[in-house]
Amino acid sequence: MIYSAILSALLVFGSFGLASLLTSLVGDIGWPGRIGGTLVGMAVFLQGYMFANPEKFTRKLSSGITLKQRLMHIVYSATIFGTFLWAFGDLIPES
Repeated sequence: MIYSAILSALLVFGSFGLASLLTSLVGDIGWPGRIGGTLVGMAVFLQGYMFANPEKFTRKLSSGITLKQRLMHIVYSATIFGTFLWAFGDLIPES
């Protein structure tokens, strides 16, 4: 469970860092919304892939949960954070 929390935190802070870097390099494009939309899109794709191929994600990890549960924790974080970044990313100041 701690690995899912660490990966989710890296996802959140990494997304803000990437948005800040891209905004400083190419500031005339609204990067937070684009990054949020990409996170949501990747999360939806991963959910679809996991439900289409359930046999690939049923193995137990050393923490006691399945690979599907671990990935779904990360997908839920990406979906929630990506939606807020997508919806409110234009409200983040550029400088």
